[in-house]
Amino acid sequence: MLSNENLIQYLDDFLRIYESRPLKPNFGGMAMNHSFALYSTLRAIEPTLVVESGVFKGHSTYIIEKAVPNAQIISLDPCPEKRVFSSKNAKYFSEDFAGIDWTQFDISNSLCFFDDHQSAYSRLMDMKWWGFS
Repeated sequence: MLSNENLIQYLDDFLRIYESRPLKPNFGGMAMNHSFALYSTLRAIEPTLVVESGVFKGHSTYIIEKAVPNAQIISLDPCPEKRVFSSKNAKYFSEDFAGIDWTQFDISNSLCFFDDHQSAYSRLMDMKWWGFS
């Protein structure tokens, strides 16, 4: 659980990371508040697998990589030509979340981050079907 103490602890590191972000400005993408929410959630949970659906230019991939540098990152986006930042720690797919065979990955300690403008209900049903918790 994220406490006020955790958030304060994460803030200094986050601000340094955010200042060094490769996408300045990030028009059409996440800004500081959502980036900090993602960063602090990842730091608190420490997943070993992060599934990111909706890469756009790559800002959220950068935040994920910095928050959990040892996690495997699966990044999904149907328009890879728009990506500006690419992580050497990420495996990229242009397929939709529902079209990936998730049995090839260890999803036991995972976090799914959906910023893909799709139905949240459908995404939750897909996650449940594949066994994500």
